[in-house]
Amino acid sequence: MNFRDKNCNSWTNRVFILDYLRTTSVWCDPPNFYLTAFAHIPYYFFCRYYEYMKNIAEIIIHWKELSEYDLLTAEALLKSGRYLYVGFMCHQAIEKIFKGYYLYIIHETPPYTHNLTKLAKMGNFYQDLRDKDKELIDYLEPLNIEARYPTDKARLLKELTHTKCTEIFEKTKEFHGWIMTKF
Repeated sequence: MNFRDKNCNSWTNRVFILDYLRTTSVWCDPPNFYLTAFAHIPYYFFCRYYEYMKNIAEIIIHWKELSEYDLLTAEALLKSGRYLYVGFMCHQAIEKIFKGYYLYIIHETPPYTHNLTKLAKMGNFYQDLRDKDKELIDYLEPLNIEARYPTDKARLLKELTHTKCTEIFEKTKEFHGWIMTKF
């Protein structure tokens, strides 16, 4: 729906648009939220604000889709025995879901960082993470660098066995699903 096509001065269209927002918005609280929270804002600016929030919602969906794609890639790498990059793709999946969650909470572009702990702290959700998830983050963070630029490939391949990579993938998949429920 494009509000530029609607006459924002028409009361009928205002009611229609508010009803549309109430039924489709992922961020509305009570049913009359938009009627009460935005009553003092000229309707033109309300339309612009809605367009801005709609764009944010689309970007969040984009981050979620990228994250799910990376998780599927990690699974494919695990099945094919390419263990060096399983941890890297698990890190990427968590990083992207964190960036989507950051945007969901803060409504600003996520910072350009690969540091999962820093991203969670800047997004004010690190304290909400479970202890087991914080441990997983601590394990995944170095894999981002080591998998990209392996200085000791033999040591990494020895450490990243099928069993270890399966464990990393399963924990990442569970953590990813838990974060998805927070949106």
